Amino acid sequence: MQNNLEKPLLSVQGMNLSVPYRGERLTAVRNLSFSLPVGGTLGIVGESGSGKTLTALAVAGLSSPQIRMESGTIVYDGREMTTLDPDSIRSLRGSEISMVFQDSQGALNPLMRNIDQVTEGLLLFEHMKPVDAQKRAEELFAQVELPSGALYKYPHQLSGGQRQRVMIAIALARKPRLLIADEPTTALDVTTRIQLQQLLRRLQSESGMALLLISHDITVIEYLCQQVIVLYAGEVMESGLTAAITKQPAHPYTKGLLGATPSYTKRGNPLQTVQGVAESLQNRPWQGCAFAPRCPQAKDMCRKSSPPLVKQPNRDVRCYAAQHDAGNCVPL
Repeated sequence: MQNNLEKPLLSVQGMNLSVPYRGERLTAVRNLSFSLPVGGTLGIVGESGSGKTLTALAVAGLSSPQIRMESGTIVYDGREMTTLDPDSIRSLRGSEISMVFQDSQGALNPLMRNIDQVTEGLLLFEHMKPVDAQKRAEELFAQVELPSGALYKYPHQLSGGQRQRVMIAIALARKPRLLIADEPTTALDVTTRIQLQQLLRRLQSESGMALLLISHDITVIEYLCQQVIVLYAGEVMESGLTAAITKQPAHPYTKGLLGATPSYTKRGNPLQTVQGVAESLQNRPWQGCAFAPRCPQAKDMCRKSSPPLVKQPNRDVRCYAAQHDAGNCVPL
């Protein structure tokens, strides 16, 4: 997926990630490519197991030793991440690249006050004086719309939405240029989720940082991101301008995700569902389209050969039916 002619802040090309399984390695993310410009916003959406979080952790240099990057490149601001030594990668995290994790309760240290968790990186890496670090923490809590009194509480004394705001404050403490947010609104009530979406949008706009957002909810992506990648079974099904894809989706999987999303316009009508379940990694069909077993438009050719990712106006799409509907010469 190409953004524009501007030099990207982040460029991932041909990335293949594998995981171990019973003495062999299985490909969990296949030939993934995207770029993110300075100050740009990109969302990766898909069901659990589609490879979203593996991608985010690989970009942040946080993959576990069991996850192997078999091929491809991850270039951040002109630096190839896969060839950097561990100390160089650690120096980028926090200062240049920061991450908000999905489980704030698990990510925060329950034995430390919030202020100590926010100021830890400032004291260790920015070498701030304690009084200056405290002042910065107070500024950050004001930015994420938390009362200053919450600084001196422990994580368990805050609500889920408040803990997530603490996580955002920690991620922003050293003024990163790229923020990776992995399901930042999951398991929150509707009101809190909307407030956090608005907060992320404001913070991203004010700071000018780039945002890579991971979500299973395509409406969150629609609200926050200029571009979207629809990922299924580790492969890109559709990618391009968010506004174009959400208004007129081409791939059956994208249509299914949008149809299954609650909306006030659907009140009184049953939600659509994506039929079937995503196959586990070891049971995925490696011949043909990965989505074919669940696809209402699948034909014989979809099960025999994997469709290529084809460029269309405002998007790339991996689907014989979508290519045929767009006027491409694909026999169905």
